[in-house]
Formats: sequence, C-alpha cells, structure tokens
Amino acid sequence: GEILAMGSRPSFNPAAPEKAGESDWKNRAIADVYEPGSTFKPCVIAWAMQQELLEAEERIHCENGVYRMGRRTLHDHHPYGELSIVEILAKSSNIGMAKIGERLGNEGLYQGVTAFGFGRPTGVELPGELSGILHPLEKWTSYSTGSIPMGQEISTTPLQIITAYGVLANGGKLIVPRLVKAVGDEEVAPVVSQIVSPEIAKWVVREALTQVVEKGTG
Repeated sequence: GEILAMGSRPSFNPAAPEKAGESDWKNRAIADVYEPGSTFKPCVIAWAMQQELLEAEERIHCENGVYRMGRRTLHDHHPYGELSIVEILAKSSNIGMAKIGERLGNEGLYQGVTAFGFGRPTGVELPGELSGILHPLEKWTSYSTGSIPMGQEISTTPLQIITAYGVLANGGKLIVPRLVKAVGDEEVAPVVSQIVSPEIAKWVVREALTQVVEKGTG
C-alpha cells in the first residue's frame, strides 16, 4: 500500500506554472476514469471463490463462442468449449465470466465490487481524487449480470485498480494506499481489511495470473 512513486503526463515546469495548460495540472493516477475491462476479471473470480460459488479446479462450458442471456447475446473472440478457470482468464472469455456473474447475481457482484474498493476514493492523502463510476445496485439490470464481470458498466481510476490488485498481492488484504509512512519516529498505521482468504489470493496470483502473463489474453 505504500506509494513509492507517482507520475502524470503531460506535466509542467513548477518554476513556470503560468505556462502550464489546464490539463497539465491533472493528476491522472487519481482523476482519470476508464472501464477496467479484462483487468477486472481476477477480482470477480477471487470474490466468487470466496463466496464458495466457484472452485479452482472446475471447468465451465463457454458455449462455443455464443451465449444467450435473456435478450442479449454474448460472444467470445474465439469459439471455446469447456475452459478451466485459469483458461477463462488466460483467454479472456466473456462468456465464462458472464456465467460466473450469474452465479453471484447482481447483489453478490455489487458486494464484490465494493469490497475491492471500487466506487469510492481509495483514501490516499491527495486532493482531487475521484471515486470512479459505480451505479447504485437498484439501477443494475440483467445486462449488468454479464457486463460487470467483464469490467464494463463501471469506471475506475488507475490507483483504484492498483489497490484492488494489491488485495491479491497482500494475501487477500485491502490496504489503503498511503504517501506517509511515519511522522517523526511515529509510524502511521495502515488501514487494512481482509477481503478474500490468503489461500484464494495466493491461488489467483500464482496460478491464474501467471498463466495470463505467459499465454496472453484472447
């Protein structure tokens, strides 16, 4: 949770602030928002495993690339049959993620999204931090059940996604990012919340995310 460095471009010369453009003052790490897309998927998988709705060794049929959810038809980049959870991440199967979303339901998905820190400022000691975009649960629809697990319908700041990945790296603990470690001789205690079990966090990092890096996404 300790922020060792943070940069933003375009920048400006502090000695000549009058020459800076309006966008040059923006700290993009905390004030730019974007749909996280597939980078969001590991958080959903970890949360579904935490809720005991998903097992590490199971396989999910991805409908050969076409899946009907109500009035909506989802597609994958390639027609996949049965995929393991690791393969769903490595191949970035939207259909596999949508099926996990159906298990969680909108309420379970919403709980997971907020547990990982999305939809609110991280609490870092910087002015101008945005909370991202997370619509209230009552505004979610059947489309949300498939879209949210793909990292759509929400927006996040770069620092929020880094903080969420920190949950997986820190044994399932969400640590509020901080710039100040100590004041004088007194250390500032970090704010920590246990989101998923250490075993689940370890599995997602060592098994699933390692495969994503090695194989790339679909």
